[in-house]
Amino acid sequence: MMRSKRLVTKMRSFIVGSVMLGLWPYTALAQDVSADRITVRVVPGITASRQLPSQTLINARRALAAGNDISVSNIRQLADLGDGFAALRFAQALAQSDNPSLRADTAHYYGIAAATGRGGAITGLIRTLDNIDADTLSDGRRETLKDILIAYALAGNSHALDAVMRYQLAEEPLGQLNDEMIALMEGASGEGAAKLGLQLALTIMRNPTSTTAELLHAQRYLAVANTANSLETKVVAQNLISLLEADLQSRPDLEEAIEAQRLAVLAPQSTALVAPAIRPTTQTEVTQ
Repeated sequence: MMRSKRLVTKMRSFIVGSVMLGLWPYTALAQDVSADRITVRVVPGITASRQLPSQTLINARRALAAGNDISVSNIRQLADLGDGFAALRFAQALAQSDNPSLRADTAHYYGIAAATGRGGAITGLIRTLDNIDADTLSDGRRETLKDILIAYALAGNSHALDAVMRYQLAEEPLGQLNDEMIALMEGASGEGAAKLGLQLALTIMRNPTSTTAELLHAQRYLAVANTANSLETKVVAQNLISLLEADLQSRPDLEEAIEAQRLAVLAPQSTALVAPAIRPTTQTEVTQ
């Protein structure tokens, strides 16, 4: 335990120094212009007026589509039924109020809009989550919004990828995202995979209670990080590799942990290099 605390202290000192020197590679995963415009349709939503249960809502939907104002009651009913455009407009109206007590509702309706593939909704969702009190999110909403954000990140939306990294580091407002980060790293390549690997390793290394087996996973993630083309990412990864190797060599159960992982990799049900990950099971449609 004392050795782990020393590792955490050394790692923090290294990170602080890297930030001061401008070497810390915590920047956007993707700068491609189209990557921030990727939308994902997680649920079909309302796609035709005939799907609505009343003529009043049909008329309201048509009026909204024509650019006319409709009542708050009608726009909320449409949004609750899965009309992505109504959800987006309602979320935007809630956001304009700038009322902290409404941010959970704002995130919820941006989430509905994003899940139905409405362009710009994921950006509004992330902007709301950036400023929300995590305690105001119910467990159900938190899990739903997490699934939507991960679906966009897996599809390659750069805003969603960056948000997942920030939220995983802070463990707010969506809680721990370690399994989701592993899924993203397995599905990513190049610089994206390298930066995800670096952050996964950091999550393990900064925890003084991490086991030897977990630190071996961190070693593998740092190996992925060390494949980066970015000099900054490679510098950080290589320095952390040195710190981690020194800590691992001091652990009495190192050989036992290595053997356990070797047997796990050889097992028929496990062929992955990294720890098993939870992947979204929702069928998604990706558009740009």
